[in-house]
Amino acid sequence: MLVNLEPGQKSESMSKHFVESTQAVFSTMIGCKLEPGEMAHSQNFQRCNDVQSSIKISGGFDATVVVSLDREVAFEAANALTGEKPESINSDVIDLVGEIANMIGGRAKERINIPNCRLGLPTPGSLQGNEVDEAAKQVVQQLPFTSPWGNLTVELSTPR
Repeated sequence: MLVNLEPGQKSESMSKHFVESTQAVFSTMIGCKLEPGEMAHSQNFQRCNDVQSSIKISGGFDATVVVSLDREVAFEAANALTGEKPESINSDVIDLVGEIANMIGGRAKERINIPNCRLGLPTPGSLQGNEVDEAAKQVVQQLPFTSPWGNLTVELSTPR
């Protein structure tokens, strides 16, 4: 179901699309049910888990999305997608988390359905501190999830 939203709507209304998209990606692609936790707000990105990737959405809706997974969640996701469970956080695991960020961002972008939105390429690593552009005009939402393997977090930076 696509939902038409106007640019500038409250960021909280956008978060539900990222929660639903994260749950759908993990359910359909990885075969894992996620339980959402309580959303928190911040002025900055936080380093939440062991491996992260960020992706930008720009155009009719601007956001930065950071997906971070506990080590074991990343390893089990890799196992589900490739049939091989890594023993360390290596370039394949980092690439996989980037692809997960891409799938979550792409699915949410489709659900939000604002014209002229573009999805950037995933960037490994996390954004921390005041790396949010014009922090006074941004809000970062932490969307935590639990899985049978551990925790993951989606952080969403959107204009206030």
